[in-house]
Amino acid sequence: MTSLSFSIRRGQILCINVHGTDRVNTRSAVAGNGWRRRISLELTCVRAPGKIAPDRMLAGHMGAAMALSRGERRLNLGIFVFAALLLDILFWALVLLGWESVEVPSDYAVCHQLAFEFPFSHGLLASVGWSGLAAVVVLFIMTGARQQCIRAAMFISAAVFSPRLLDALVHGPELPISGAFSTKVGFSLWDHLTIALVLEAVIALAGLCIYLLGSGISRPRRIAAVVLSVFVVLMTMAGMTVAPAPPSSAQLAGSSLFAILVMVLLFSWIDSGRNSTGITGK
Repeated sequence: MTSLSFSIRRGQILCINVHGTDRVNTRSAVAGNGWRRRISLELTCVRAPGKIAPDRMLAGHMGAAMALSRGERRLNLGIFVFAALLLDILFWALVLLGWESVEVPSDYAVCHQLAFEFPFSHGLLASVGWSGLAAVVVLFIMTGARQQCIRAAMFISAAVFSPRLLDALVHGPELPISGAFSTKVGFSLWDHLTIALVLEAVIALAGLCIYLLGSGISRPRRIAAVVLSVFVVLMTMAGMTVAPAPPSSAQLAGSSLFAILVMVLLFSWIDSGRNSTGITGK
């Protein structure tokens, strides 16, 4: 068996194991000149710094939003879900504007990893800025006692920033500190996909349980919350394992924004049965 490791394009490395027996004249720009009758390739993705999908923790972000919403019941759950997905919303909007980018690599069916540039939406300094801006917005539009408004702003700010922490846990060293060429961080848990998917499911379902405890919503809405949460977990797992390649970056951005909108609306409806004050809706 021959093992080759080489770079086939910017931001992606493939480890190729070549097995062959018997001899037939074949010429390969990858393996060089050789005599092989049958060549089988085993492809294993190894992430290079700088590019990976920002929405791979979708179910985890949802779980964080549900858990944080328990701490501030005056706000509708849909607001927390929107806050937890704000960085992704910004990213897809910036993709449509051409300020950030996403590429669909030719081997997506093998690796299920997209190639991204996202310093304005997912950079550490940018994430801190967006979190602070969200807190200011809550303080500006929310009514009630000053202390309660500050508490709500802190929880929303935490929801906005939480994806940055979760992404740093699972991504390789590709999340920028500031600009596109700054130092990048990440603990590469996606290199151990089974562990990462189990962890994401645990975060999502733990968040669901925390939310449901004392939520005060009706039984049908509790069932809806469970069904929707499980569906998001399954769709996230499918996206990391069996999903086909997206047709284009524009369509990918549009479909992602639509999916996020649907999630926010559904969670808003689920939580709308509670009696509350502030900026949450009925």
